[in-house]
Amino acid sequence: MKYQYKDGSKVANDYDRTIKYSRTKTHDLVTNNDSEWSAWKPVINQKDTNFETVTSPLINGYTADKKEITAPVPVDSDFENEKTHNYNYVVTYSLDNQKIIVNYIDDTTGKTLSTKELNGKSDEKSDYTTKDSIANYEKQHYDLVSDDTNGNELLFDHDDDVDQVYNVHLTHHMTPINDTKTINETIHYIYEDGKTVSPDVVGTPVVFTHDGERDEVTNKEHWNDWKSEKDSFDAVKSPEVAGYTPDIDTVPEIKVEPTDSDIDRTVTYKADEQKAKLRFYDDTDHKFIELAPDINTTGQSNGNISFNVPYDFSNYSFIEVDSSNDPADKSNKLNGDTLDKVNYGNFDKDKNTDQIFIAHFTHKTAPVKDTKTVTETVHYVYEDGTKAHDDVQKEVTFTKTGTKDLVTGEEKSNWSKSKEFEEVVSPEIAGYTPDQEKIDSVTVSHDSKDIVRIVTYKANPQKITVNYVDDTTGKTLATKELNGKSDEKSGYTTGDSIANYEKQHYDLVSDETNGSELIFDHDDKVDQVYNVHLIHHLSSISDTKTINETIHYVYEDGKTARPDVIGTPVVFTRDGERDEVTNEDMWNDWTTKKDSFDKVQSPEIVGYIPNVDAVPEIKVKPTDSDIDRTVTYKADEQKAKLRFYDDTDHKFIELAPDINTLGKSNENISFNVPYNLSNYSFIEVDSSNDPANKSDKLNGDSLDNVNYGRFDTDKNADQVFIAHFTHKTVPVKDTKAVTEIVHYLYEDGAKAHDDVQKQVIFTKTGSKDLVTGKEKSSWSGPQVFNEVFSPEIPGYTPDQGKINSMVVSKDSKDIERTVIYKAKPVEPTTPDKPTQPSKPTKPEEPTTPGKPVQPSEPTKPEEPTTPGKPAQPSEPTKPEEPTTPGKPVQPSEPTKPEEPTTPGKPAQPSEPTKPEEPTTPGKPAQPSEPTKPKEQTIPNKPNQSNETESPKTSEQIGKINDSNNAGASNTSTSLTHTTYAVGTSRNVTSAKQINRARTTLPQTGSQKTDLSLAGLALASVGAIIGLIGGKERKRRKR
Repeated sequence: MKYQYKDGSKVANDYDRTIKYSRTKTHDLVTNNDSEWSAWKPVINQKDTNFETVTSPLINGYTADKKEITAPVPVDSDFENEKTHNYNYVVTYSLDNQKIIVNYIDDTTGKTLSTKELNGKSDEKSDYTTKDSIANYEKQHYDLVSDDTNGNELLFDHDDDVDQVYNVHLTHHMTPINDTKTINETIHYIYEDGKTVSPDVVGTPVVFTHDGERDEVTNKEHWNDWKSEKDSFDAVKSPEVAGYTPDIDTVPEIKVEPTDSDIDRTVTYKADEQKAKLRFYDDTDHKFIELAPDINTTGQSNGNISFNVPYDFSNYSFIEVDSSNDPADKSNKLNGDTLDKVNYGNFDKDKNTDQIFIAHFTHKTAPVKDTKTVTETVHYVYEDGTKAHDDVQKEVTFTKTGTKDLVTGEEKSNWSKSKEFEEVVSPEIAGYTPDQEKIDSVTVSHDSKDIVRIVTYKANPQKITVNYVDDTTGKTLATKELNGKSDEKSGYTTGDSIANYEKQHYDLVSDETNGSELIFDHDDKVDQVYNVHLIHHLSSISDTKTINETIHYVYEDGKTARPDVIGTPVVFTRDGERDEVTNEDMWNDWTTKKDSFDKVQSPEIVGYIPNVDAVPEIKVKPTDSDIDRTVTYKADEQKAKLRFYDDTDHKFIELAPDINTLGKSNENISFNVPYNLSNYSFIEVDSSNDPANKSDKLNGDSLDNVNYGRFDTDKNADQVFIAHFTHKTVPVKDTKAVTEIVHYLYEDGAKAHDDVQKQVIFTKTGSKDLVTGKEKSSWSGPQVFNEVFSPEIPGYTPDQGKINSMVVSKDSKDIERTVIYKAKPVEPTTPDKPTQPSKPTKPEEPTTPGKPVQPSEPTKPEEPTTPGKPAQPSEPTKPEEPTTPGKPVQPSEPTKPEEPTTPGKPAQPSEPTKPEEPTTPGKPAQPSEPTKPKEQTIPNKPNQSNETESPKTSEQIGKINDSNNAGASNTSTSLTHTTYAVGTSRNVTSAKQINRARTTLPQTGSQKTDLSLAGLALASVGAIIGLIGGKERKRRKR
C-alpha cells in the first residue's frame, strides 16, 4: 500500500504484508507417477495466515480518498502462474479546508469591532495581512496596542480540529478637554398680581470647573469631577413691606451642582387680611340706629372696600358717610350722594386696626294736613228708627296743620280754636211727637265728638254704606256699613279713615260724604251709599346708569396675555315718579346717545389661538351690568415624538416603537415610556430626528430623569427626540477539560502498570450581548500532551516505546491509549563448544561463512537482525552430538523437526533498533552449496546452537532418500514445495494498518519486527534441517 499526496509525493511509509502458501503431491516410486496437487494453503508457523482490513493513517490537515482497504481473499486463480501475486493499493490524500479568524478588539470597550474570516487549504498562503484594517481603524482614531500577526501575511495550518485565531488589540485615542459652568441666583419680589415689590437680589455666581478626556472614536467626553471654591448661595432675608406678608421669610441657603441651571426664585407678597365696619347713625336722634346693626366686611390690603347693606332706609334721608368712629367727626367725608354709591376706597395696610365708616341719616317727615268736622245732628226719627223728618244738622270744622316723622310716626301739628253749636228747635211732623222740643247750644273743639241728638219720632230704620276706592289700582280698599233709623244720624264720618289713608301716602280725590256725619234718610227702598276716592301720592325721581366694557386677554392658566382693552362707557338717563304707597318707582324710558360697544379684534399671539377672533359689537340695555369679556388664548396643540435608537446595531429598536405625546405651546413635555429597556445602557437623549446628530443633548443621566423642555409654538412641525442606547453585556466564562489516559496491560488484559493520566484545561472568555443573546467569546489556544515514555517492566517489552505528544483543542475528545506488554524471549544458555568436524573440506560439509554473525551476545534476542555468531567449526569431528541449548529440538527424536524449541517467546523482540534495514542472515547460513544462490537458505534461529554442518537443501535431501531407499519399491516419497524454495513457493502480499499497535507508526517510521520474526522462523527451519542432515550423515557413516 502506498500513501501519497495528489502530486505523488510520499505521505507515509509504504505498507506491505506477505503470506506464503504451499501445496503437495505424492510421487509413486513404483509407477513413477505423481498424484494431483493439493490445494494451496498458508504455510504454517508464519505470523500472518490471513490479510486484514487496513485503516488509512490519519494525517493532520489532509483527508484520504480511502478510509480503509478491505482485506483481500486469495482465490485459486491467483495461483495460476505459480508466482508471487501482488495486491497493490494507492491511497491519495487531499488538502483539508482550513479557517483563519482575525478579531479586531476594542480594548477600551472590551468589544470586538469586526471579525475577518479567511478560508483556504492546509499550508496555503492566505494573501491577507492586517495592515490595511489597522490603518483604517487608525483613521477612526484608534491606537494599535498589539497585533498577533506582527503584520505578516497569514498562512493556513493543517490542524483540522482548531481554527487559527489572531487578535488585533486597539484602544481609543484620548484628547484632553476642560469646561467651566457658572450658575447665577436671582430673587424676585412680587405681589400676587405679578407687580414688583422691590428690586431683584442677584447672588454672587458659583463657578465650577472640570477637565477630562474626549474619546476620539465615540466623540464622547469623559470628565473628572467638578470643582468650585464655593458651591452654595447664601440665605437672603425677604424685605418687609407694610400690609403684606412674604410667602418665604428668608430664601434659604441653597447648594448647587454643576448640572443645575441658574437659580431663579420668587418671593410672593400676599396682602394681609383687613377688616372694615360700617355703622349707621341717626343724626335726628343723635344715636346709632338700633334696627341697623353694624356691618363688617373683610378683604386684603389695597383691596376695594364694599358693604352689602340689607336694611331699608327709605324712611331716612341719607346725609353722608365719613371715615371715622366718632359720629361727631365729619372731617373725612366719602364721595357718594346715596348710600349705594358711596366709594369706600381701599383697605389700608394696618392689619391690627380695623377701618370704621359711619353712615349719617336724618328722619324723613311728611306734611300733616287734616280737618276735623264736629257735627251736631238732630235726628228726627220714628220710634222704629225711621226718619221722621229731615235732620237738622250743624257742623263746625277744625283744621290741623304740621308734620309727621316717618321714622317714629310722631306728629307735630296744631288745630283751630273751639266753636259753638246753636240750639235747634225740633220740627213738627205730623203724626210724630219729638221727645225733645229743642236741642240746646253746645261748645265743641277739634277733639270733640260729633253731637248727635235724637228727636225720636216713631220712624223706620235706615242703612248707609261707605266705600273707600283706590283710583290708582281700581280696587276697593274697604267698605263701611252703618245701620240706624230714618233721619237719624249715623254717628260716622269718613274723616278718620281718610286721615288714616293719608298716613299711608294716599291723596284724597273726592269724598261723597264731604267728611260729614252720615244721616239715615227715610227712604226705606234705597240704602244710602257714599264713595270716598283716593289715589297714590307720587314723587318725582331721576336716575343715571353708566355701563363699562372691559376686555381681558389671558392664557388658559389665567395669566395675562395682553393688556386689557377698556371700551368707551355707555351712559343712560331717565326720570319718573315714585309711588309712595307701594314705594315703587315708575320710570320713563331710558335715553342714551349710544347704546353699544364697538367690535374689538383680538390681537395675534404666536403659538396661541384666541377663543374668539374678535369681541363682537354688543348692544346694551340700562338693565345690563358692566360688560366684562375675557378672550382666552388656548395654546396650539403641539406634538412631540420620542424614538429609541440602538447605537450598538445602528438602527432604531424594533421592539420599542416611537412614542407620541401631545401638549400645548410652552407646556412641559413628558413621555410615558412603557418599555423594559433593562438590557440596554442609556446613553443620552438628543433633540433631533437624525441619530447621527448629537449636537443638542438634553439633561438627564437616565431616561426617566431627562428634561425634554417645553413644547415650541410651531404647530406645523413636530418636535422629535431620540433616546440613544447601547447593548448591555455580561462576561462569559467557561472551562473544558481534555484528559489523556494511558493504560499499561499484558497481552491477557491484566494490568501491567498504573495508568498515566494527564489533563489540560481550556478557558473560554468573552461577553454575551443581553439584547441579542449573541455571545462573543474565544477559547484558549491549543495545548500539548507531552510524550509519555512507556515504563520499563523486567521481562516484558511494550508494543509502543512511548506515546507521542499530541496537540489538542477544546473540541478534542478525551484520549485513551493502551500499551501492551509482551513477554521477552527466554535467554538461551550458552551452548558447549562442538567438536571440530573431521572433514571440513568436503563440499557437503559447511564452509566457514564469511564473517558470520558473532554469537558472543546471545542474551539479546530483541535484536534478531543480528543473529548470534555460530560456533567455530574448529572441532567438527562430532557433529552428531551438538549441545542442547535451552530445550532445543531433541537430537534423539529427529522425527519431529517441525517442533523447534521456542525459548521464552522469542517472537516478541522488544525494541529492534533498525527493523527497516535488517541484515540478511540467509547467505552465511548456506556454506554447503554456495554455487546455487537461487536456493534461499534458512538462517539459524538466534537461540539455537550452531551446527558444524550446513543444512541440506530439499534437493540434497531428496537424493539421500533415493539412495537409501533404492531397494524399497513400494515406498513412496512425499514431494513438498517448501516455503524456502523461491521457485516453487508462492508469496501473496498484503498490508496491515500502519498506525495500529504492532505496526509501523507514520510519525516516527518505527516498524515492528515482522521481518525479524520471519527471519527467526527461517532460522528455526534451517536449524531443524541441519539436525536432520547431521543425523543422516552419521547414519551413513555407520
